[in-house]
Amino acid sequence: YFMMVLGNNLFEAFKEDVTEAVIPASVYVDTFRRKFIDTAGKLVRHAGKLVLKVSRLDAHRLRFDRLYEKCQTGLPQLC
Repeated sequence: YFMMVLGNNLFEAFKEDVTEAVIPASVYVDTFRRKFIDTAGKLVRHAGKLVLKVSRLDAHRLRFDRLYEKCQTGLPQLC
């Protein structure tokens, strides 16, 4: 039970903190999964780096550049 509560809280925090500009925070879990997680992509190794390739439409629709910047910012101090 506690792991379900922790997982749900982490999911809600990710939705509100990272993807709110792209996908509204009020969407249901299934809608979020269909729009964000079920995006087709391919991992490719290029010049010694691992690259995620997605279609231009998905990259523009989900604004991956903004999402990447938000994920790279520092985490808030909790304690």
